[in-house]
Amino acid sequence: MGDIIRVVYTDYNIDTMIIQFITASQLPKKIHGSHDFAMWKAQLSMLMHIHDLYGHLDGSTPSHLTLSQLEQPLVPIMRNSLWFRQDQLIQNALMASVDPTIAAKVATTNSAKTTCDALHTAYENKS
Repeated sequence: MGDIIRVVYTDYNIDTMIIQFITASQLPKKIHGSHDFAMWKAQLSMLMHIHDLYGHLDGSTPSHLTLSQLEQPLVPIMRNSLWFRQDQLIQNALMASVDPTIAAKVATTNSAKTTCDALHTAYENKS
């Protein structure tokens, strides 16, 4: 499993874990093109669901702040920062799980969701 960094902000009652990934063992199947996209997508989906992070891929875990979070001045900033760091770790894992010939598709995106969307658009219908 990936390394887990536990971040606890006791003053603001935030208890969050940031998951790091070991792509060689957790995402062993690299995507080289459309012929192996389905297998790659399946392993990625399972890994993200295991860690309750699939929302970063489908957009259901947005980075935006809610009105209730705005009531506490530092909580939104910390939560957004934690979301961003987790999203960057996921995007890094995605970058490591693609063949170098298609890494440019990942490198030019700005979030895990946009990365998945770009790969989905490029390879899903062709696999």
